[in-house]
Amino acid sequence: MSFNIDLRRTVLDELEWEPSIHADDIALTVHDGVVTLTGSVASYAEKLKAEQVVKRVRGVHGVANDIEVCLRGRAARTTPTSLAPPLKP
Repeated sequence: MSFNIDLRRTVLDELEWEPSIHADDIALTVHDGVVTLTGSVASYAEKLKAEQVVKRVRGVHGVANDIEVCLRGRAARTTPTSLAPPLKP
C-alpha cells in the first residue's frame, strides 16, 4: 500500500512540474503501479503530455488515460443544431 501512496505522490509532483500541463484539473489513482488519470484539460496535446509525463515515472507499469478534452473559447466546436436556424412555430 505504501508503494501506491509513494508512487501517487511522485506522479503528482511530476505533473505539477511540467509547465505545459494544468495539474490542478487532473486527478489520479494508483493501483499496483497502474495510474488512472481523470479530469479535464484544454487540449488533446495536454492530454497526451500528461500521459507521457506519467509513463516516465519509475515504478509506473501502465497508464489509463481517462482525461476529457474540453475545448474552450474559439477552439470549441459547435454542434450542428447550434448552427441551424430556429424553427418557426
